[in-house]
Amino acid sequence: MPLHVIPLVMGSAFLLVTEYSTHVVKASDIMSGNASFAKIAFPPAPPNGQRRSLVTSWARPLRTPQYAYDHDDMYLAMEDGDIYFLEVDTQGPNLIQLANKACRLDCSIGTAFASLDFGLTKNDMLVAGGEMSSGGVYLRLELKLLDQLKIGPHPAETEPKLEESVANWSPVFDFELVNLPAQGHASGKVERDRILACTGRGDHGAITELRYGIQARIQGSADHQMRGVRRLWVLPDCSDVGYFLFSSLPDQSNLCFLKPDGEWEDASDLELLDMNETTLAAGAVGKHSAQVTPSTINIAQLKHTSLTNHREVGRDVEMADEPQMSILRRRCGGGDVIVAAALKGNHIVVAIRNGFLVRLTLATIVVDENIEDFLSPIGIPTSLAEEPTFISVLEINGRILAAVGTRQATIQLFLFDFSNGLVPLLEKSMMSDSCQGEQDLFICECAVIIRASGAARMLCGLRGGTVLVMDIQWQRGLSLERIDGIKFGPTPVQIYPDVSRSDSAFILAGPELFRFDLPSGNFRASQVVFEESEVEPSLVAFAQIDTSPDPENIVVGVTKDQIFFADVGESEKVCVRRLRLYETPRRLLFYKPLNILIVACSRTASDDPRVESEKHVPGKRKSFLHLGIGLHDFIDPPPPYPPRQKPIIKCPRRPRCCVKEFGVSLLTKNRGQSKADNDIRDSSKKDIIFGKANEQIYCLTEWSMETEGKFYRYIVVGTGYINVTASSHLKGRVLVLSVILGPSGGVEVRRRYQIPCEAPVYSLAPYSNSSLVYCSGHSINMRTLNAQTKKFDVVAEKRLRSPAVQITVAEPWIHLSCGEDSMLILKFEDDKFNELFSDEVARNGFHHFQLLQGFFLATDKELGVVGLWQPPDRRNVESLVTVVEAELTSSVSRIRQGNLRPPWHMKRAPPGTRTSGKDLIASGIDGSMFHLTLLEEDSLHLLRYIQDLYRTKAGIGRHSPQGTDNGLRDPRMGHVDGDILVAVLKLGNEWLREMLMKLDETGGSALAGFTELVGRVQGIFQQESDPVDAVMKYMNELVHGVVL
Repeated sequence: MPLHVIPLVMGSAFLLVTEYSTHVVKASDIMSGNASFAKIAFPPAPPNGQRRSLVTSWARPLRTPQYAYDHDDMYLAMEDGDIYFLEVDTQGPNLIQLANKACRLDCSIGTAFASLDFGLTKNDMLVAGGEMSSGGVYLRLELKLLDQLKIGPHPAETEPKLEESVANWSPVFDFELVNLPAQGHASGKVERDRILACTGRGDHGAITELRYGIQARIQGSADHQMRGVRRLWVLPDCSDVGYFLFSSLPDQSNLCFLKPDGEWEDASDLELLDMNETTLAAGAVGKHSAQVTPSTINIAQLKHTSLTNHREVGRDVEMADEPQMSILRRRCGGGDVIVAAALKGNHIVVAIRNGFLVRLTLATIVVDENIEDFLSPIGIPTSLAEEPTFISVLEINGRILAAVGTRQATIQLFLFDFSNGLVPLLEKSMMSDSCQGEQDLFICECAVIIRASGAARMLCGLRGGTVLVMDIQWQRGLSLERIDGIKFGPTPVQIYPDVSRSDSAFILAGPELFRFDLPSGNFRASQVVFEESEVEPSLVAFAQIDTSPDPENIVVGVTKDQIFFADVGESEKVCVRRLRLYETPRRLLFYKPLNILIVACSRTASDDPRVESEKHVPGKRKSFLHLGIGLHDFIDPPPPYPPRQKPIIKCPRRPRCCVKEFGVSLLTKNRGQSKADNDIRDSSKKDIIFGKANEQIYCLTEWSMETEGKFYRYIVVGTGYINVTASSHLKGRVLVLSVILGPSGGVEVRRRYQIPCEAPVYSLAPYSNSSLVYCSGHSINMRTLNAQTKKFDVVAEKRLRSPAVQITVAEPWIHLSCGEDSMLILKFEDDKFNELFSDEVARNGFHHFQLLQGFFLATDKELGVVGLWQPPDRRNVESLVTVVEAELTSSVSRIRQGNLRPPWHMKRAPPGTRTSGKDLIASGIDGSMFHLTLLEEDSLHLLRYIQDLYRTKAGIGRHSPQGTDNGLRDPRMGHVDGDILVAVLKLGNEWLREMLMKLDETGGSALAGFTELVGRVQGIFQQESDPVDAVMKYMNELVHGVVL
């Protein structure tokens, strides 16, 4: 069967691409009735009898008219990522002049594939969307044309360069909400769960962390030996080669150089600045660099050429004389000590202590080699009561201010008066009347002003880990009013102004980086996500490079032993961080006692020595599943970024890997397909634990058991396999494994118990302290571990109408999701299973989640989600009552509950909702992520009214508001589409107000009825008195409160 019919622009012909061959067909032959199919050598035969890769897409780059007159170029994309280049011209045999492998993209390719021509002398751009893998934008290097017409291996210089990845995390088979340890900061990290999902297929299978924020791609890194980095500054290179990075340590300073190609170079031996003291402030003064230490103020001109010449001289190499600029240095005398400082252009503000007296001085820096004293004080110094906690120079409405923090939890603001010095304006307390706790926690340590569209906000970073957002205005005078306080954690928060934008600032809170900005005057907060790194870097210092007028936004970060630079994007998006498995992950479990991920993976192999079947034929595709175990080194994370060059900053790279290998661990960074010897082996017997023919893992859970006063933790796995001695009959088994840290510090896995089953085990769950409930085929079974015999005793068994794909337990209730019942509830009593309730509608059950006592959310494989209520009295009804029913855009595979609210959103439940203080997150099988919220009746009526207004306006219809014949509400009326609420928010307050007024004009009382609906929802009317404004704010909290 043909896969593609590709028209050619010359010769009135087309390419006919099939699964096994490609032919050139000419229209003239077809019209003459003598059609012929000229076969070309494409696609190539697969090696070793493997399955042939299919051609999934093609693209024709647009060439110049002169070239395209008698040439036709195209790319053919294979599903495995191989790209073939075909050149067609009238001189070639059968019109095909060249058919050669051009490159290989690191993704699976479906129909989303395109190319862009950059000219004959430049690279072609290839864009692949990715099929069950992330795609990318690639630049293909020039193809070396071969003299002969054949398919051959592409030369090394045709390897494509990935410019930007195109995130694709489908399909999602399973996911977990995990509160990861604070990487190196025991209590300084924002407490928020992370989404870790099983994504991708085959070589592109991975454990993927999904985050929503601003993407940052790390470009290069190096090791360092700087201990206790406090601050980081970017200083100019007067030779315009790169940038100098200047860091402050507790008792010294350090200088390194960043080259344009991403290489790092240690520059501390240049000695143009004072490296023997800690640095209080540093910055650029024109093309010069300024440094403030407790005893000196230094001005120097940093040049990369000076650094090169200095090292050449050190090697006794004669260099041409280069004019050297002397270091301008001003030393403190008479007992003066500089305790704080700030730089802004050619102005400097310093706080100098002499005994118990503290003075604040404004001065101008004038760099002139003929003048030794480069500081010109302005006005008279201002006395301070005590040492300031920080000094910042701010700007608002064309006025320059000095912000000074005090140890009394206040901030003082001074105006720059270039005739009289610093003029006091106001002092503002960082504590409010409702603030609780020690005063020291509210001491301000930094301040930044962001402004846009006439609005301005002052951001104050407090010692207790809070960012105060304050409205600052200058009309007749300066006013400062508190708006909000955002709590990040217990460690101090550092705020840095964005050097390229006046409406943006970066916040370093513990080890994480955030960005605050004011798009269109509205405050917005986002997290900066370092993508394509397997472990998130734990930052200790941060700086930004001013690349203007270039639009790039480059930042520099320092971790405990790494320094790196990254390109930061502008807008928010879903960012992914992958741990490649090179196999298909199916089930995921986070084992908290050891902080390890336990992953059930599958792969396809043509031959494998593990297979017990004598019927195994080499070359046939066999599917195996096994258990993969890996431990992230969270506390001391390894380099999370791709090393592009050798490190050079005072420290050799230590040989470590992101995921520790435990002899047979799957989660390694090694590329290539997993081998058989990577499978989990029993640490005592050295036998492969999962080695049955075509064995598949269907379920995975944790089991905590107590017997004879001892407490045990196990991992329980349910599998299915082919019994090769019984006509390939499917069987199953339950395996009980112990996962412990061995004497050498590695993870050891031991098989403790096994329960043979007559059918595959599709689901299981612990019951009580010593029992397991599992579904084998169509039967549900309970087995109890006998502490004396060390074997599992049969307790109960019951035949089901269809296999259970999920089991949960709330003793004595056992909840099942089955193929013919979305929910089935059993009660275990008198050593037997009693069926009590089932769904009133036969659905293809997929997953269920108990949200409240007697209330469940159940999903099916036909895009449905239903809310089912279990009546307390079975005598009245034997079916679960359908309370709410919704149809989503994807079948929900998992529902989890956790905390995904960022610090800038309220932690309490929004008004009119029923939650347990945590958020519901559901994953669609296609990779969609849904936030589910259970609404109370009054809130439901209000939001459905707004939804119907939008549907009517958009012309997409509306559901009937009337109930069913028996007077009960239609369960489908209990669903509010959050995407519609997002669309209403984008239309704005005035749109909703206008819609209500138009309804009033038709003779109704829409506005009055709307106000009544709003009033019924307790908690909406708080600071807002206008019902439209209050509802829009309420909807924003509902749909934007949860961030991945």
